[in-house]
Amino acid sequence: MTIEQNIDNCRFNGKIDSTVVNDIEETLKINIPKNYRDFIENYDSGNSCYRF
Repeated sequence: MTIEQNIDNCRFNGKIDSTVVNDIEETLKINIPKNYRDFIENYDSGNSCYRF
């Protein structure tokens, strides 16, 4: 199941600009993996509460 398929049960902060992610990488001197970078650029932070 994807986030989009269960969006009514999710709470995320929304998109952030890629320059913010670049700044994080530079400040922490790390490289964020592409799949995680895509996630935080599109959803930032939040949670999902699946109902069973």
